[in-house]
Amino acid sequence: RQLEVRINGKVAGIANPFPVIYTGGVNPMLWRPLTGILSFDIPPYRFDITPFLGLINSGKEVNVTVGVRNGGVGTCESVWYLDAVMLLYQAPECYGKRLDGDAPEIHDTGANDVKVTPVKVTDEEVTYETDGSRTLTVTGTLRSVTTGKTFSSTVETYLTSSNRVKITATDNISKGKMWSKQVSSSPTTGATKMTVETFPYLVISVEKQDNTTFDLVGNVTYARRMFVDLHKGGAHAQAKDIKGVDYVVGWTNEMQANARYNRSLSNHSDINIQYGHTGERYTLAVTPLAILPGESRDSPEGGLSVDLEASREDAYRLPQSLLPLYHSWRHEPSEIRAERAKNGEAPRECYYNHLEALNGAITYNTTDPGTCSPQFAEDTWFNMDINTLRVAEMEWLGLAC
Repeated sequence: RQLEVRINGKVAGIANPFPVIYTGGVNPMLWRPLTGILSFDIPPYRFDITPFLGLINSGKEVNVTVGVRNGGVGTCESVWYLDAVMLLYQAPECYGKRLDGDAPEIHDTGANDVKVTPVKVTDEEVTYETDGSRTLTVTGTLRSVTTGKTFSSTVETYLTSSNRVKITATDNISKGKMWSKQVSSSPTTGATKMTVETFPYLVISVEKQDNTTFDLVGNVTYARRMFVDLHKGGAHAQAKDIKGVDYVVGWTNEMQANARYNRSLSNHSDINIQYGHTGERYTLAVTPLAILPGESRDSPEGGLSVDLEASREDAYRLPQSLLPLYHSWRHEPSEIRAERAKNGEAPRECYYNHLEALNGAITYNTTDPGTCSPQFAEDTWFNMDINTLRVAEMEWLGLAC
């Protein structure tokens, strides 16, 4: 499935929806008291429609619609509640100037590039692999009729998804990963913003019963990882006599949960086993990357540089088998800490939290409040708000009319 934004019928943005698991999902014993990632607070999905500024400022009618591709029709899969809000940023330097622009150029591979491969289909087992991908590139211009200045912008979005599901008489196992990368850039100002998101998951549900008991076992391991590379261009960077300033911000939220519920078939209140164990950790890292005149963002002389592309292929360790009991873990090296950097360093974790719960009670809690605030930009053109990175778009772009 893909979230999709259209402007006047033209595709303007796409995104992978995060697989939120609510408190009744898979096994009710899993989520006491640590609920699934984002299950109580889903941050909005943001789509960069800057290439459509020319159209939005033209005075012509603009129709914005949101929807879901491959979401099913007339089934439970088609139930999506979507409410869109358009965020418009004012540019005081453009007040009193007439603006227009050309229709954006759009290149879209389409949302139907989905391949379903039967791996094993028998009376005892059904296993399928599903893979999908999509690439969208939108380029637009905003022109000042008064001064003749032109501002151009491009948004490139890449989506991939893979899933393997195995279904037997007792087992339902689903393992996969969603990955996306969005690059917003302005050739006019030199500003770029790259966001990489990875959603790996493994969900195991086993249901068995004999003549006397019903047994339900659930295992869930999944994560929400995001990395953002911010490069500030335009007049703001030039005023500081540097070519630009990079900041890399990364955060990851991971959960491992195991639960088992066994009761009598003759007396539903006769519960033999009621067990749940969940671990969760959240990590935030931010680091500034200074780029001096004459250097490039990719040159060895450019100082600290983090290979965000590597996050696409990084292996995510998942349980190899269904375990009857949950095997706890502690603070292992996170993907953020393991990110490669050219000078051998990695973005420093500035906030860390690890929680574990057993049968409805918190049994382990360690929090490093960290020192995130000093590591953010001094001019506060970006900051973190819980699980969302907030960027002052006009300052980041350096737009001038």
